[in-house]
Amino acid sequence: LVVIWVAEFVALTGFSAFSPFMPYYVQELGLERLEEVEFWSGLLMTSTAVAMATTAPLWGSLADRYGRQPMVMRAMFGGAVGTALMALAQNVGQLVALRALQGALAGTVAAATTLVASSAPPPRRAYALGVLQTAIYLGNSLGPMLGGQIADHLGYRATFWITGGLLFASGVLVALWVHETFVPPEEIHGGQKPHLWDGLALVLHTRVLLIIFGVNVLMRMGMRTVGPMLPLFVQEISATGTRIASATGNIEGIAAAASAVSAVVLGRYSDKIGQRRIILACGVVACLASATTAGVQHPGQLLVLRACTGAAMGGILVSLS
Repeated sequence: LVVIWVAEFVALTGFSAFSPFMPYYVQELGLERLEEVEFWSGLLMTSTAVAMATTAPLWGSLADRYGRQPMVMRAMFGGAVGTALMALAQNVGQLVALRALQGALAGTVAAATTLVASSAPPPRRAYALGVLQTAIYLGNSLGPMLGGQIADHLGYRATFWITGGLLFASGVLVALWVHETFVPPEEIHGGQKPHLWDGLALVLHTRVLLIIFGVNVLMRMGMRTVGPMLPLFVQEISATGTRIASATGNIEGIAAAASAVSAVVLGRYSDKIGQRRIILACGVVACLASATTAGVQHPGQLLVLRACTGAAMGGILVSLS
């Protein structure tokens, strides 16, 4: 668990390091019109997410057949290759293709979560998963701040090389020091092998799971829609001479840190008053903070409101889980 925690923390720090400046990197690759930058910035995030969604059932099926540790290694080494190659992109089309490749090969959070859930003793499983969540949140907090600083001082391309190195190091940690005792499901369930779409069929035929799935999709859409435009918004409201990559990284990092604290505090509180109330209350806060963000005039105001939104989303997502 300690090794997985360190590896996932390093990996998430790397994956989130380049989020503050992707629209600026698009501009460096030759696009100048704001409409084009906005479109391609959104497409960059969408290509990654679509590739991950498409390949996730395949990786899940392979994990059930061959073990969870190989899937963690695949995600980290594959993410390292895809990220490092983005430093070589010569135009935005190549960058979109490489982001899709990264999404298809990566997925460290799902892989690490499955490994921990399947390996931890049942009485300690919830504790182990909670510990892993702190690595994910802390990595998402530190990564944007680190990436913004690297981009402002060494350039955008250097960030991808460094990030690729972090992901590769994570994969090495898992390869050397994580040992899984894997028992194929067919040996447990009388020779019946798992099929690729069994998990999806379970969700589609279980009303409660389907509702939670739908709410989760809507919440994450609301959270992710702002992502591609946030750096451009910071650029718009910042004074001339501001290190905008660092400023954007700080804003995203503090929002992620607020999510981490909120997930721990509200996650425990929801056990007392119920997850439904937490989701409703946090949903109202997230809506108000997001709507108010439209009127900010200074990065400091944006930071406060993004922190409020992050705290609300942390409560929502942990309660949904």
